[in-house]
Amino acid sequence: MNQKLVKLFTIATIFLVFSTILKAETETLSFDSIWTLVDKNSDSLKAARIDADAARIGQKRMERHWLPKVYADLRGFQTNDPLTIFGSTLLQREASSADFMTREKPTSLEGLQALSNQDITPFLRPDTLNHPGVQSFGMGTIGIDLPLYEAGARSAAAELYQKMSEAMNFYALHSELDEYTLTASAYGQLLVLQREYTDLKIVQNSVLGIIGRYQLGNTNNPVGYSGLLGLRGLNNRLEALLLQNQTRQKSLVEYLNEMTGGLPENWQLTQQSSKEFAATFLQYGDVDSGPSFQTRYYQKMAEAQEKKAVIDTAPLRPRTGLFAEAQAVTGDRSTGSNYKAGFYFQMMLLSPTDLEAGAQAEKQVEAAKLRAKDAVEKEKLMLSKLQSSEVVIEKTIDLLQQSRGFLGQQTVQSLQLFQNGAINALQLTEVFSRRADVIQAITEAESQYLQVKSGLVTMRNRKITEQSK
Repeated sequence: MNQKLVKLFTIATIFLVFSTILKAETETLSFDSIWTLVDKNSDSLKAARIDADAARIGQKRMERHWLPKVYADLRGFQTNDPLTIFGSTLLQREASSADFMTREKPTSLEGLQALSNQDITPFLRPDTLNHPGVQSFGMGTIGIDLPLYEAGARSAAAELYQKMSEAMNFYALHSELDEYTLTASAYGQLLVLQREYTDLKIVQNSVLGIIGRYQLGNTNNPVGYSGLLGLRGLNNRLEALLLQNQTRQKSLVEYLNEMTGGLPENWQLTQQSSKEFAATFLQYGDVDSGPSFQTRYYQKMAEAQEKKAVIDTAPLRPRTGLFAEAQAVTGDRSTGSNYKAGFYFQMMLLSPTDLEAGAQAEKQVEAAKLRAKDAVEKEKLMLSKLQSSEVVIEKTIDLLQQSRGFLGQQTVQSLQLFQNGAINALQLTEVFSRRADVIQAITEAESQYLQVKSGLVTMRNRKITEQSK
């Protein structure tokens, strides 16, 4: 019977290993292939990169602020406005004395001779100017404006867009790292959970084998009956743990499926331990390499806010520049042209909405600098905490793995002792329970380890290893 019980335990283990081999026949997706899909399909990554591209375009636009502006204006219109008609006639350079005469003009030489002996004041009254009728004109203008001094607004805008471009580039890099570590953590936790499921299933099959094969006691044998109840209770606990495990696995698979844009229905992980996975895909850079991408983003945004302060206060300062403009006007008489060129000086004497703009800008700059400073300080504290946690959790995992091996050997020995009658079912239940505890502890430690490594990668960038290329 001793050999039969040990053989039952061995068969359960072989069955689970064989099931794993059958699953391996389905499509296997490495983490690299998963990350490639996430990098291609993530909407948040696309948005961050588009923002960075837009900021770079804005920077290029504002770098041309010193170039002159050239504009054109073409229009055709009808009007009965006396001033517009008279001005347009002058612009055609075709004004005549008829434009100043009364409408009641003599129509013959005799009439003119008769009129010469009369008072000619009515003849010169500007009736035609007041009532010119409706006339049509066409007008075209082309001009150039070259600002010489704009209170630093344009140059500050160029520097603002440069800082914004750098900031958005850092934000895009941070977003990429954030998505990478989330994906790596999900993939790594699936590895951990699959290992936990296999280990828990081995323990459960052993417990079920004992419950189904042996009559451990009845109500007249309190010790044996208590052992049977203990095994049944342990089986219920294992069933609950397996259900929780499957739920967590399903959630992680759904997350990866959403982030990648869709995965094959039957796919498997590339099997490796959590430490091997972290060593390959969650290696981080030099801890003294400087602030993280996220902190650099805050720093650049603070610098951009300083440039924005210059822009906000510019309307209260003078502007100067050169301008030139050429114009052509056409009407029913002719086509005329003109030009003007010169220097301008502009200054806003009163703008209520711009009052205290300087004070507001100073507060905004101060707040941005404080946010950047706070990000640096918190990052230093978090970095130190994560580094300490990394060392502790690595040692914890090593110790738990040793305990797992010890308990595996103890389980085999305890099964033999139980068969020989040296220990009762209640004592055997305690061995199985401790083994389940260690399996859970390893899962928790490995999950924390992956989270810590992910945090370090986010803060100190990803270090590309030969295996992860």
